[in-house]
Amino acid sequence: MGRAAQRLAKALLLRLRGKLRPGSLLFVYLITFSVLRFFVFFFRGNVAPIGLGLKNAQWTALAILVVSVAALLWKRSSPKKAAQA
Repeated sequence: MGRAAQRLAKALLLRLRGKLRPGSLLFVYLITFSVLRFFVFFFRGNVAPIGLGLKNAQWTALAILVVSVAALLWKRSSPKKAAQA
């Protein structure tokens, strides 16, 4: 399942490359990575939950997701800089 998720993320990033503002691709990668990592850890049985039934990696993925979505929205709402000649 891990390799399939990685391939899916890479395909998404390659498709979006060139269509986003500079720097936004990083946040799209972090969002995709954190969502996939969150769901992958539901299937890992060797890690104990630490709170609310979620594992440490899932809490980290949620934190990365929240920060990345906020940064991407902030980046999208900021005005574009004029191209320098």
